[in-house]
Amino acid sequence: MLFLLSYTLALYLHNVDFIVKHPGSTQPITSLFLSFYSYLIVTNQTTYELVRRRRIPYLRAIPERVHPFSKGVCINLRNFCCSPGLERIPTPQEIEEKSRPYTCSDLATCRCC
Repeated sequence: MLFLLSYTLALYLHNVDFIVKHPGSTQPITSLFLSFYSYLIVTNQTTYELVRRRRIPYLRAIPERVHPFSKGVCINLRNFCCSPGLERIPTPQEIEEKSRPYTCSDLATCRCC
């Protein structure tokens, strides 16, 4: 996905005259970028964590679909828009809890979000 975004951006930058004549042609790449980075924001990930997940020591043992820094969509958005600080690395117990499958009681207590 990242390669596709980079390649498309390079094509657009190479054809600046075309973009000036047809400003709507930038809409697809803009939509792709917004979609990709919106996903990263709501899952509280960085591009580096997404692309190099298996090479980052503290993410190696964590399943692919577990995002250890995610605190749910609403809190992730609030932190992205309003938080000035950095987050700490979660403890192994917190990671273990997040990697468990959700149950009905988890949905009722909002553990999933």
